Amino acid sequence: MTSQVGARVEYFKKLLLAVTAVIIVLALAISVTTMVCINRSLKRMTETFTAIVETGDFTKSAVIKNNDEFGVTIRAFNGLVDSFTCIIRAVSVSSNKLSGSSRGLTGTAQEIHTTIGSQSANIGQVSAAAIEMSQTVALISENTSKIASAADDARMVAVKGADVVGMTGNEVQQIAQVVRDLEITKIPF
Repeated sequence: MTSQVGARVEYFKKLLLAVTAVIIVLALAISVTTMVCINRSLKRMTETFTAIVETGDFTKSAVIKNNDEFGVTIRAFNGLVDSFTCIIRAVSVSSNKLSGSSRGLTGTAQEIHTTIGSQSANIGQVSAAAIEMSQTVALISENTSKIASAADDARMVAVKGADVVGMTGNEVQQIAQVVRDLEITKIPF
C-alpha cells in the first residue's frame, strides 16, 4: 500500500513538473510573440517618423495592421501628420494671398505715383482742372487708406503664418526627439 502511495506521489510529481514545463513554454512563446508584435509596430512607426523628419514629406503615413493599442497610436500619428499637412497647406494659401496682395499694393503704389506726377504737372491749368484735381486727390487719399489697411491685413496674415510655421517646426522637432528616444530604448531580442 505504501508503495502504491509512493508511486502515485511520484506520478503526480512528474505530472506537475510536465504541466509546469508546458505552462513555462507557453508563457515564453506568448512573451516572444508579443515582443515581436510590439517591435514590428514600433519599427513601422519609427521608420515613418524618420522618413518624415528626414524628407519633410508629410504625405507619408504609417500602415495600420492591427486594431490594438499600436493601431490606435499609429492612427493618431497619421491624424497628426494630416493635421500638419493642413496647417502647411493653409500657410501656403496665406502666403499666396499675401503675395497677391503685395503685387496689388505695388501696382496701386505705382498708379498713385503716376497719378501724382501727372497731377503736379497740371497744377497751373484752369479752374476746371483744379476741381478735377481736388477730386483726384480725394480718390488718392481713399486709395492710400485702403492700401494702409490692406498692408496691415497682409502683415497680420504673415505674422499668423510665421507663428503656425514656428509651432509646426517645434512639433516636428519634438516628434524627432521621441523617435530618437524610441530608437535608444529598443527592446533587444
